[in-house]
Amino acid sequence: AEYMGEKFVVQQLGEQQPFIDELLLAQRTIISQLEPQQKHVFYEAVSNMVAIADPSVRETLIHQLMEVPNAVWQEVISNAQSSVDTLKDAPVMKELANVLKSNVRACRAIGHPYVVQLIKLFPHMMELYKWYSGLITQEVTINGPLAVKYSHVRNMRIIKKESLRLVQEFIERTEDAEFVTHTFIPPLLEAVLADYQTSCADARDAQVLALMGVIVAKLQGRMVGNVGKILDATLEVTLQMITKNFEDCPDHRINFFKLLKELNTHCFPTFLAAVQQSKIIMDSIVWAFKHTERNIAETGLSILLQFLQNVLQSEVATPFYQAYFLSLMNDIFVVLTDTLHKTGFKLQCQILQHLISVVATGRITAPLSPQQAAGMDNVTCVKQYLLGLLGNFPNLQRRQIEIFIEGMLELRADLHTFKAHIRDFLVQLKEFTGEDNGELYDEERESELRRKKEDMNRRLEAVPGLVAPAPPNPKDDDFLMD
Repeated sequence: AEYMGEKFVVQQLGEQQPFIDELLLAQRTIISQLEPQQKHVFYEAVSNMVAIADPSVRETLIHQLMEVPNAVWQEVISNAQSSVDTLKDAPVMKELANVLKSNVRACRAIGHPYVVQLIKLFPHMMELYKWYSGLITQEVTINGPLAVKYSHVRNMRIIKKESLRLVQEFIERTEDAEFVTHTFIPPLLEAVLADYQTSCADARDAQVLALMGVIVAKLQGRMVGNVGKILDATLEVTLQMITKNFEDCPDHRINFFKLLKELNTHCFPTFLAAVQQSKIIMDSIVWAFKHTERNIAETGLSILLQFLQNVLQSEVATPFYQAYFLSLMNDIFVVLTDTLHKTGFKLQCQILQHLISVVATGRITAPLSPQQAAGMDNVTCVKQYLLGLLGNFPNLQRRQIEIFIEGMLELRADLHTFKAHIRDFLVQLKEFTGEDNGELYDEERESELRRKKEDMNRRLEAVPGLVAPAPPNPKDDDFLMD
């Protein structure tokens, strides 16, 4: 359907009507013989055909395609309006979940035109989300956190999760950010954020954090006014879950730091204001790049580097660096000299280069530390701080440290040379002696491999017949006729 869908939505020679029309007329018979998972595949396959149909008929095709799921959905809603307790029945909850899953598949394939279907479901989705959230809270209050593992509570959580997933799929593909911002975002944030904040840890869904990240990435500056709401609802409660150790709640960890990255990228002024009001945000970024999971550590380093670059262009650069410069220098050296974090070497060096350059170029116009002696400039202050910090390594002589610090200041303009200087210093440390330090050279290795591959491709292309021709396009008429 994905490759040959255009053949299915246009009437072909010898056909009385396009194949998709025949398919939609027979869909009740077709899906009556399918298992739920197979039905989801069916809706995704047909949706791929609908996606490439002529825009003049696409809306009609969407209505026809979703007729059966919509009938099930409407029946459940109508029964609930007579007796809301019907929503607690296991078969009803499974029907709702399956309708949502089929819609997720359809939305994924159709993209923005799916909006005509989402508008029908969305108000009831939000009502169901809030209603099931209340029931889950009651269960946890009565039976404790273990209640989230009960089968009926799991069914409720599936409905909530699939609702979030459906909205996320649509927002990722929307072509009208303004319409989404005004139509969907206010009721969505009202239903989702308060529930996430007040639920017990075991009932909080990482999908909420994933959805918030996607919303910020897609709507960007339109979400500036909602940054405070998002952080208030997610920051502290999520950190309480993920900072107990480095293992629990992996999905919450990854999605939370992705959310921070998007806020930093697309809503920086408001994000910076939140950082100034709460030290916990910077603490969470530092905690991220100290994480032993590579993805999380590198996400934390990326957030910090971009944040520092943005701060430097703001009006609050000096007070920010007064508050955080020395502690960040310390934290970066902690992971730089820790053999568990070698994979972040490039980003660690970029952050160090930034910090050293900020001081060396006089971008900070006030003393870095309250303990700084009168008349002492910031470069001297940093030199003294690093002498004390790196003096904790017993196998380093004071002169070695001084040479290293002077080298960072002198070589800061070129990242490649700066990295080589840092790397040479690290291999002098006892912690790196006898270690496999290959990860410190990963970037150089990757560049060399790319260069060799490009050279080989050029040599092959120079000889006719050595490079395989491109495979046939499944959409070509010739391919279909063979």
